[in-house]
Amino acid sequence: MPIQKLATVLETTEEPEDLDDVALEGNCEALDLESVAWLPVYSAPDFTWNLMQYTDGKLLWMRLEEGGKTETLHTLEPREVHLMERDQDALATFGSYARTLAMRDHFACYAAEVCAEQEFSDDLMTVYAGVLGTAMLDMWWRASLIGTITGKTKIDGALAREGVISYDMDCLDAPTIGAFI
Repeated sequence: MPIQKLATVLETTEEPEDLDDVALEGNCEALDLESVAWLPVYSAPDFTWNLMQYTDGKLLWMRLEEGGKTETLHTLEPREVHLMERDQDALATFGSYARTLAMRDHFACYAAEVCAEQEFSDDLMTVYAGVLGTAMLDMWWRASLIGTITGKTKIDGALAREGVISYDMDCLDAPTIGAFI
């Protein structure tokens, strides 16, 4: 599918009823890491480095301090984070990022790795579309998490951009990144 058509499909497809649960489960699993060194880092607009961790049934939002120490800023019940409604600017930002992500060689390598892990039970394009959809869902959830922490109720273009930054900083550390460096 051409990238523009794929982006249009992503922007106009309605989400299933249980999407909040799918997003929550996937992100809690991804953030369930014991070592601070493995947690995703989000560089916020105030130039702080923030970490997200799921531990003991809670979501922790921490700031990374000098010398590698962390300070917990927020503790949330996972169910407090819901996929927020997105306005047109947010959809445009997410769509633009989907096009960027789809054009990255390492993203294609990651999709191929997932396909191989699944022992090629589906063709590469099916797995690729699934990996891209999962990436977009994770990014939407991260924007919603940032929005929840900052008191937002809807994702606008600026909050969508922060979701992209949060997800992209983690995505750039995908398992196949070393293959193209």
